[in-house]
Amino acid sequence: MTIVNLIERALFKQQKRKLGTEYRSPVLKPAIVSKRKPVRNRQKKMSVLAQKNHHKTDNDVYKALRRNFSKNKILYRADGFKTIETRHVINRLNEVLGPMNWSFKHSSPIFKGNEYTCNGRIDVSINGKSTFRQQTGSCRQDTGNGVILSPGEAQTGAIQMCLKKCASLYGVALNQVYRTIR
Repeated sequence: MTIVNLIERALFKQQKRKLGTEYRSPVLKPAIVSKRKPVRNRQKKMSVLAQKNHHKTDNDVYKALRRNFSKNKILYRADGFKTIETRHVINRLNEVLGPMNWSFKHSSPIFKGNEYTCNGRIDVSINGKSTFRQQTGSCRQDTGNGVILSPGEAQTGAIQMCLKKCASLYGVALNQVYRTIR
């Protein structure tokens, strides 16, 4: 067989697999054989606010990001400062912007002294306009209240703190967490 014939045969098999019509041995039965055609032309998801009402302005989106969290989602650290779990911040970004309209990138955490630090950047697309914010997050291995974190936990804490601080630059939990003390 020539290379052209091999390529044609491979493409034909691939097409049959996509359609779910390829012959399979009765001994090696697949768990699921789908006969659905692949989905094509998926459109980019719009923010939740834009889907509900297409005339939302940038200010409306920022107001939705700044909306207060319920009091049971706000936690108090040992040093008296308020904090919020990272999952609530991610849920707010997904709820308001949509999961396809924001992304977070970070550097590898670096150990200096007793803490890990990392730099991060959050990219956000609001009504077709892309912006970004950068911030640094840190987490100590020795938390000061008798708990000593493993290096992995401290690195994860630094990345999570970085994400929360980047999101706060767009107003997420800004007035509840990052401006007040107990």
